[in-house]
Amino acid sequence: MQWLYCETAKRRCVLFFRNLLCERKDREKMANTVRSARTMMKPLTAAALHEMPKFKQRVKAQLPSLRAKDIRRYKLPHSQIVVLELREDGHVEAAEYFEFLFRLDENIKTAAGPDTVIWNNPRLKDNEELVDQLRQVLVSVFDEKLPAETRTTLTIKMSLRVENSKWEWWWIADTLYRTALQIAKEIDSNDREIVNSLRFLYARFLFSKLKKPDLALEHVKMAQKESRGQPWNASKLLDCRQESLFTESCVLMHKVLVSIAREERENDAEVAVNSCKVALDCACESWRKELVAEAHYELAESERAAGNLSGAVEHFFASLGILEEVDDPVGICRVHSKLASTYERIGDGEKVLEHFRKLKDVASECGLPYKYAEAHYFTGEYHLRRNDPEKATANFQVAFAVYNRLGAKNDANRARCFLGISKGQQIMDKYKALIEQSVEGVSDALLKIILWKDRGEPFD
Repeated sequence: MQWLYCETAKRRCVLFFRNLLCERKDREKMANTVRSARTMMKPLTAAALHEMPKFKQRVKAQLPSLRAKDIRRYKLPHSQIVVLELREDGHVEAAEYFEFLFRLDENIKTAAGPDTVIWNNPRLKDNEELVDQLRQVLVSVFDEKLPAETRTTLTIKMSLRVENSKWEWWWIADTLYRTALQIAKEIDSNDREIVNSLRFLYARFLFSKLKKPDLALEHVKMAQKESRGQPWNASKLLDCRQESLFTESCVLMHKVLVSIAREERENDAEVAVNSCKVALDCACESWRKELVAEAHYELAESERAAGNLSGAVEHFFASLGILEEVDDPVGICRVHSKLASTYERIGDGEKVLEHFRKLKDVASECGLPYKYAEAHYFTGEYHLRRNDPEKATANFQVAFAVYNRLGAKNDANRARCFLGISKGQQIMDKYKALIEQSVEGVSDALLKIILWKDRGEPFD
């Protein structure tokens, strides 16, 4: 046991001195590192005269090797650097296109004027990320060695990327689309899929984003015409499943024409009628029943505006038949309401009340309380116009109660006002009789009028 104890003590001593030696070496190594750092960090003024040459060489060796381009990046704005580097690399057209975009940005802001939303929008030259994305694409777009189809596709995809960003950059998407149309002119006439896909996408952008249906119509009309009978689609460009280009063009053309009809209906009903007729043809060719129903409805509205009430009724019924087939209760209620107002203009009171009853039935069966309240409100208005305040009051009461329950304050207030008018109309004859009796000298009649006027006591 004594021998084992001695061996253990000896082993511990060895380990202690070994650790002590390692710690000493680590401290010396760290001290050398600190001394070296101090020497390297010593300022030029603190160096001795004989150390100057070596000190300068050491400082120069520590500096990063910067080229003129690298130094320029610390001195000039990023947008200006991109233009200069494109020119130096031989991409002159891409550089000129960037300069054109920067000028266009400033011109748009100047035209809008100070203190406007457009004036306060961010500038392209300050958006480094977008500038770099455009640079990557434009280098290839203006590379004459690439086929025109490839260059057009790259421009379209960049346009779509900008289109899906914030609205303040849509002017860039518009410019890129127009650039793509110019490049697409170089594509062989036998390969028209990419060209007509571009026209469709540009028309969609003009209609949905820039709200310019007239310009959109020009492009979508050409896309629809040339894609008829072709197996083309824009799935590869959009990276999502699409129907045939012809079908998508028909759908878009329908929407554009309906939008134009709505804008022109009050000013030029004939233009609206013609637009809706073409929209109806497009809807039929798209094989979408809901679009056909909408086209019939809009055509009926346009015929009403043009004064052709029989034509309006015909198309309203056509729309109603399709809506019943596709089971669209909201659309059905809307058409019944329009048919009732059209028959009122024709002068057929029975048809008016019939469609108001159908409107109430559909709204009640399908659980549409707002439409149910509308049905009673419209019926009340009709009875009030027909000098039947008793029936009008009953309908206005129902409308007011439902609107109030739904929290539709404006509609409830309107129904309440008409309810007061109809109730007033109900007692108007009694009031006139009291006036006549007062003129004749009947004291009770005069007293009732005075109490009603002074204290609000009812006289009926």
